[in-house]
Amino acid sequence: MDPMEIDDSVHTKWDLTRESLITGDLQKRKSNYRCLSVGLGFLCAVLLLGNVAQLIYCKSSGALTAERGKFEARLCNLTTEKSQLQQNYNSLKQEGDQLQMNYNSLKQEGNQLQMNYNSLKQEGDQLQMNYNSLKQEGDQLQQNFNSLRQEGDQLQMNYTDMQKTYDDLRREKDDLQAEFGTLRANRDELQRSYTSLKSEKDQLQKSMDALQTLYNTLQRGKDQLTTDYSNLTTVKDQLEKTVKKIKDWPCETGWTKFGTSCYYVTTLKKNWETSRNECIARGADLAIIGSSEEQTFINELLLPEVHAWIGLTDSAVEKTWLWVDHTPITRYSFWGPGQPNSLDVEQDCAETVKMSTFLGWNDEDCGAENVGICEKDNNFEASTAEIEKFEARLSNLTTEKDKLQINYYDLQRERAEVQTNFSLVRKDRDELKREKDQLSADFKNLTTIKNQSEEMIESVRGDLTKEKEELQSYCNNMQTSLDSVQRDRDELQRNYTLLKSQKDQLQRSKDALQTRHDTLQREKDQLWTDYSSLYAARDELTKELNKLKAPCETGWKKFGTSLYCVSTGKRVWHQSRDDCFTKGADLVSINSREEQDFVSGLVTSSEDFWIGLYYKLPERTWMWVDGNPVTFTCVFVGLGLLCAVLLAANVGQLIYYHRFSHPTSADLMQTNHSSEADHLQSSRGALTAEGEEFEGRLSNLTTKKDQLQQNYNSLNQDRDQLQQNYNSLNQEKDQLQQNYNSLNQEKDQLQQNYNSLNQEKDQLQQNYNSLNQEKDQLQQNYNSLNQEKDQLQQNYNSLNQEKDQLQTNYNNLQREKNELQTKFTMITTNRDELQRNYSALKSEKDQLQKSKDALQTSYDTLQREKDQLTTDYSNLTTVKDQLEKTVNKMKARPCETGWEKFDTSCYYVSTANKNWTRSRDNCIAKGADLVIIDSREEQSFINGLLGAGVNAWIGLTDSIKEGTWMWVDGTPVTNSFWQEGQPNSYEGNQDCGEIVQSEQIGGWNDDGCFADNPSICEK
Repeated sequence: MDPMEIDDSVHTKWDLTRESLITGDLQKRKSNYRCLSVGLGFLCAVLLLGNVAQLIYCKSSGALTAERGKFEARLCNLTTEKSQLQQNYNSLKQEGDQLQMNYNSLKQEGNQLQMNYNSLKQEGDQLQMNYNSLKQEGDQLQQNFNSLRQEGDQLQMNYTDMQKTYDDLRREKDDLQAEFGTLRANRDELQRSYTSLKSEKDQLQKSMDALQTLYNTLQRGKDQLTTDYSNLTTVKDQLEKTVKKIKDWPCETGWTKFGTSCYYVTTLKKNWETSRNECIARGADLAIIGSSEEQTFINELLLPEVHAWIGLTDSAVEKTWLWVDHTPITRYSFWGPGQPNSLDVEQDCAETVKMSTFLGWNDEDCGAENVGICEKDNNFEASTAEIEKFEARLSNLTTEKDKLQINYYDLQRERAEVQTNFSLVRKDRDELKREKDQLSADFKNLTTIKNQSEEMIESVRGDLTKEKEELQSYCNNMQTSLDSVQRDRDELQRNYTLLKSQKDQLQRSKDALQTRHDTLQREKDQLWTDYSSLYAARDELTKELNKLKAPCETGWKKFGTSLYCVSTGKRVWHQSRDDCFTKGADLVSINSREEQDFVSGLVTSSEDFWIGLYYKLPERTWMWVDGNPVTFTCVFVGLGLLCAVLLAANVGQLIYYHRFSHPTSADLMQTNHSSEADHLQSSRGALTAEGEEFEGRLSNLTTKKDQLQQNYNSLNQDRDQLQQNYNSLNQEKDQLQQNYNSLNQEKDQLQQNYNSLNQEKDQLQQNYNSLNQEKDQLQQNYNSLNQEKDQLQQNYNSLNQEKDQLQTNYNNLQREKNELQTKFTMITTNRDELQRNYSALKSEKDQLQKSKDALQTSYDTLQREKDQLTTDYSNLTTVKDQLEKTVNKMKARPCETGWEKFDTSCYYVSTANKNWTRSRDNCIAKGADLVIIDSREEQSFINGLLGAGVNAWIGLTDSIKEGTWMWVDGTPVTNSFWQEGQPNSYEGNQDCGEIVQSEQIGGWNDDGCFADNPSICEK
């Protein structure tokens, strides 16, 4: 640790006054030993009093010995310091000489750098002048190139315009010839158009007659639809009366009517199977309860405290309750509390209970005996004739429906044809009008074109002659410009060579300057190192000089080689240390017992004073401000040792006095004391001589010290001079660095200019090449222009011939004009006739338009009436279907053997595995079709017909349109029971539907129609 440094924790954590610090950490350490120190001090005082006599005796000899030791030590120290000062002086002188040499070499290099800088600047100025001249030449060359380019573009434009004019003249000639032929053809076309227009008028009349016929047909269809609607309304009313009559048909004797069914309660109690057989024998079956009203009716039918069998069982599958027609329980169930429970025995049959404590269904053992409730549809055999009549009328109604549908399609088709014919008539009329206008415009343009052609031929002949002369002049100018470009290219090549040599010279100068810069940088580093060592030597000499100062400054006291001063102002520890710093010192570090005694002697009051001792937190130890650890620690340790020494001296004196207390010993002691006194006297003389010798040597050393002081002062002056030289060298170095940087910038700028010149040179080279190419192209164009000139001369000759021919043609055209005038008069007459015919056709068209509008109004009215009839027909069809279902339900009979009944349909499960098409053919052969599932109840019923895990075909397919599933009767799917993720049309080849049996109600899946499965038929 540097002696001038101290831990910052002293300033941050010990910001205390002197008194607080003493009563702080140091007070804690002194408190335990204060009493011991006082006791030891008192003991030392007592022992000291006992040795006063002995100390007085030895004082004189001890003082001389101590003074001699001090002189010897001082002489030794002065000799050592003199040798050290001489060595420091020699090294400092060598360093000064080295620094002077470095300064001289650095100055020479600075002069050389200045010369290099001046020459480099001159080269840069010369290069800038060359660059400016080259840039001016490049600009001039660019201007020449641009002017040459503009002249070339102008020549190209003139050539293009001349070629375009020639082409236009030839094209106009051809157009004139073609238009003449077109005019002749248009005259013939006008005649044909008139004939076609007349035939189209006749066709329009026929279309009008057809529209009138269609209107009459639509009117008759409307009347027929009105009649059919009235008939359907009458049939609907009759059907409603028939259904009402059937609903009001009475049951047999002993049977009770509810809805369309009759109910009978057996009188004898039997088991479930026997009760069902009795119901079947009566043409009925055990009751199937489908609504809360029906359950209430049965409860009212039974006597109190009665149990009665109903047609519900789970004998097939446990806990799957099915009615006797194999349908599951729907949303209506009337189980009693806690039922069904299958208590104790197999309770697989259901009964309805009417008791005061229980009302509802209960599961019971099928072997138990109860009365039974039978149910059958109302018998209406007496209305067979009416039903047959109803079926006949229904068949007629279906036939009429088909006819109406056919008539509707015919009307739609005829309406589309009428709309198409009307559009064609309008299109033909517009086309005829456009042709007439075009014919008139062509006739007017023919005369104008003929007059303009003669004027244009004369103008083109003069323009060609003028452009030929301009082309010849331009070719001469082009040759002159080409020679100028050639000279500019040679000049540019010479400038390029010169610029390349200057670039090489600049590169060599840059390399030399870089080498000098590196050398200067190394010498600067060496100079800085020498300066640092010189600065350290100066500090060392300053310290040695301070030690050699004989008289201390005012207020300071010397001990050993150090000076001590006691501060009178009270401050905190770190402020006291700062005060010592301002005096060029530091707080005292006590390293010996003698220094401790000296410092204690400086303090004359009872106050406490700061010393350079602090507690360093990281190491948790006490340190002096000079970085040394504490070796001489506590005063009480010294006092203890002092007491021990004094005690031993007293004991020794006591023993000595006791042993030599007799007179002989005393005389001997006196003799010894006398001899010792003589010896001490002679020693004192020798010491006095030595002291004088030491004084002389001290005087010599003082003289040498003064000489060294003068040398030191001169060295300081030399050092200051060297420092000034060093600073000036630094300034010159900085100036050279700035000049070097500016040269680098100028070099970079010149490099950029050189690069840009290279780019411009490349661009000019490209332009030169392109100019050469354009020159070659222009030469080719010139040759081609010469050829074209010859060709134009030939064309001119041919044009003269054509002019003569055109004159002849003009005469012929004049004659034809007269003929055309005559024909024009005839065409005008025909046009007037056509105009009159057109007016007549227009009036007829207006009349037809009015008739069409009236017909359209009638058609719209019929369309609305037809839509209304269609809506009424759909409603009647819905009512008819509902009535058919009701009648079919009323007419229902038990199914054939092997068929299962549900609602009004019979179902058959085919066990043979076939594909979907063969399965449907099999159902059709049985007078049925694949099953159509319309409700959740029907889905559950069909699921119950299948065995576990069986897949069976149903009447569902999307083979007509992918993704649109339809039943086999053509109706769409309304209620669907697809399995999750179905239908998925796996591999795009699953177009038929199947039912998959499950424990719930089953689900649908799409499968390939070619797969073999069982099937379910319905009729």
